[in-house]
Amino acid sequence: MGENLVWSRQASDELWSGPVTPLTFSLLSGPMSESMVRRRLAAAGLGRLASAPVFRHSQGRVYVNATLVRDVMSELPAVVLSEGMLGF
Repeated sequence: MGENLVWSRQASDELWSGPVTPLTFSLLSGPMSESMVRRRLAAAGLGRLASAPVFRHSQGRVYVNATLVRDVMSELPAVVLSEGMLGF
């Protein structure tokens, strides 16, 4: 995964509704990244992707690493992806 990451609020707004304080982000982003993403990717044999950043906090909003989502989706057969995920 390269240095030019794309960040999106599309998926994060469902998890982090409204403005998020830096303290809330620092307390929750690590455990959420670990339980929702990193552990599952590592178990699936995608350790390279498991080490990528998951969330970013900027000006009170939380963003999801859309590059990571794209890379994970590219590992799945297209038949299991919904149209919404294909358009992400």
